[in-house]
Amino acid sequence: FLPAFHAPDVFARADDGQRGWDIAIMNPPYVGRKEVRQRLDATRLADYERHYGRTFDLMIHFAFRALELVRPGGVVSMIFNDSIFTSQDADEL
Repeated sequence: FLPAFHAPDVFARADDGQRGWDIAIMNPPYVGRKEVRQRLDATRLADYERHYGRTFDLMIHFAFRALELVRPGGVVSMIFNDSIFTSQDADEL
């Protein structure tokens, strides 16, 4: 899903100067960091590492992406696995 392509009006709001969605709601895949390398190809892994600096549990990648897509002051609502509270990868999140 390419937000700027599929919903250009969300990214072209000139009246208030704010870009992004008012709310992002999602249920990310529960694929742990150890499994990510088994399930994703090298190109996708390289994209994640280039964009985020490293490869996380996929739910953390989804959370970071949601925060990028929601407008300033917007709301992100996600269903998380309880491992998010003990994961060292989630410290920055």
